[in-house]
Amino acid sequence: IDLSALKNSNSRVPAEPMSRIWQQAVTQSQDPYIALRMAKLCQASAFGALGMRLAVSRHAYEALQRGAEYSHFISDATQCMIEENYSVVAYRINANVPLTSASTTPAIEAGFSCLFNLLQPLKSGLLVAKAVHFQHSFSGSVTPYEDFFGCQVYFSSYCNKLEFHKKDLLQEQLFSDPQLASSLGEWVEQRIAALNVNSTSICVQEYIMQGIVYGEVDLLTVAKKMAFSPRALQRKLKDEGTRYSDMLNDCRLKMAMKLIAHNQRPLYEVSKILGFSDQSNFTRWFKRSTGTTPRNFR
Repeated sequence: IDLSALKNSNSRVPAEPMSRIWQQAVTQSQDPYIALRMAKLCQASAFGALGMRLAVSRHAYEALQRGAEYSHFISDATQCMIEENYSVVAYRINANVPLTSASTTPAIEAGFSCLFNLLQPLKSGLLVAKAVHFQHSFSGSVTPYEDFFGCQVYFSSYCNKLEFHKKDLLQEQLFSDPQLASSLGEWVEQRIAALNVNSTSICVQEYIMQGIVYGEVDLLTVAKKMAFSPRALQRKLKDEGTRYSDMLNDCRLKMAMKLIAHNQRPLYEVSKILGFSDQSNFTRWFKRSTGTTPRNFR
């Protein structure tokens, strides 16, 4: 690793040598729980704009979604996704290299541990997980892991997954800031675009933002513009840890925030531009997405 290059805040260290660094950390320290100890020292500011974006989220549920959406900003070796039903939300990591590889295991543990620690301040009271699954094996005591996450931890599982009770994630925090969150999100996306110009999700986002005012944002239209079938485009987006419907909703929200903040159009016109049948539907959607009404946001 070129250490002098790290003076540039935009520099990146490839995932492969980072995984080997984690393995060396375990070997040199003789501490199999080093990822848990490091996570306790991890602060949102350590991840720059992305960490602060999570810190000002409306609640832990929103932070978890953004963590999955921007996960490739942290590592180029994994795809992260959210799996959920009416009561459980899971953050799942799929690695580009064999998940049982010795070099990946401490990095996977660190990823879950750091994320869990960053979510703690977003809930009043102690946040505990429902269950934690690691695909790699572990021969030592699992007690330190279970004490850290507050739940049962399973090794040699079928996947890498951090599960929560949804109700625990939906408690709104006092220090959320939708406007700051939007600005930080834009910065992160610009950095991602600069780092990965070939990303399918970045290209889809550009097509959506270009066509949203004209109502040309359905999956079929965007897929045709990108010379994909709808099924192929959905598959590529899934590989990058996202879905077209989620991207459309996020882009519509960004456009709404821009139009509202500029204070140049009446709200009924903003709702019409964004494709809502009436202003009341737009208001309900905006409040559900941000925690405040368009009028209060303005």
